[in-house]
Amino acid sequence: MSLSSIKSEIDKKTDEEISKILESAKHEAEGLIAQANARAEIIRKERSSALTKEMEEQERSQLAILRMNLRGELLRLKQKWSSRVFEEAERRIEQVAEKDGPEYQELLRKLVLEGIAHLKGDRFIVEANSSDQEMIAGDLRIISEQATKLLKENVQIQTRLAPNTGLGGVVIYSEDGRQQYDNTLDARIFAASQNLAGQINKILFGGGESGE
Repeated sequence: MSLSSIKSEIDKKTDEEISKILESAKHEAEGLIAQANARAEIIRKERSSALTKEMEEQERSQLAILRMNLRGELLRLKQKWSSRVFEEAERRIEQVAEKDGPEYQELLRKLVLEGIAHLKGDRFIVEANSSDQEMIAGDLRIISEQATKLLKENVQIQTRLAPNTGLGGVVIYSEDGRQQYDNTLDARIFAASQNLAGQINKILFGGGESGE
């Protein structure tokens, strides 16, 4: 598999569940908007027979409060479903990491290669937790060969124990320590969450947060 497929390999573990969660969130948001519009229409009909300035002002005030409440409810809904999506993504990635098998070894290899591709030079240090470091060390010959082919120069790689990498993954350094690329699973989840936040907002609100 190509280096560029690393993100899709992680994301495909969550896509099915995320799609269900987002679809459910969309229906819930649409229901809230429909209820708010229905209530607003009832208010307008009730006031249609009383067109005095006082009643019109009361109607505007009630509708303003209604819209404000709707915005708050939709914001809470967005936060609720965003949290569920990211929690599900993290849970599924944890499951992959805990298996500690060929699939995770291949993932680690691609995380290392992606990090190397983002740095300059041909000498690198791969920092990982103890279990990941052991897997990378056992796979170092293949990783070095692929990195050499990728960069078209003789690449040398060392491994180093990291005190804490969260869920796992790697941090790649140039040998002189001046360059760094964080490719831990936590960093990948955070990057994915930034991308998904916009998608969730668009699904729930059609590009806007007010629901109007």
